[in-house]
Amino acid sequence: MSAARPLRLLVITYYWPPSGGAGVQRSLKFVKHLPALGVESTVLTVDPAQGAYPVLDHSLAAEVPASVRVIRTGTSEPFGSYKKLTGRAQIPYGGFANESKTSFTQQLFKFVRGNLFVPDARRGWNSHALQAVAQLMAQGETFDAVLTSSPPTLRS
Repeated sequence: MSAARPLRLLVITYYWPPSGGAGVQRSLKFVKHLPALGVESTVLTVDPAQGAYPVLDHSLAAEVPASVRVIRTGTSEPFGSYKKLTGRAQIPYGGFANESKTSFTQQLFKFVRGNLFVPDARRGWNSHALQAVAQLMAQGETFDAVLTSSPPTLRS
């Protein structure tokens, strides 16, 4: 009797090591335990050189099982321009609550962020992720299930 083939899971998530913070934990911890259950995972994520991570934690890479295939894509996001215009080295996170008193210019950038980056400033990654999935399928890749993980979005 032959052994059953492993279940194949495609995990699509923007937040993956070296991203840090709470957002990466859900997908990372889930994928970390799947090999023991006979699940073969492929993770589709953004290239960290192009991604906009508010927090980095390089130590989390050690938790990714060697059997997990990670595919990284490009992205098209407004945060690169935002950082150049504002002169900030880091991108803002956690909404606006973590910002203290602001100048008129900072208030203007806060308005831009609050109104033009909605519902998700990282939505520019969507087309890159979809293109990568289409390429996998064109190459004959098959998956038994797909799991996506993303931050909540605003609903009207």
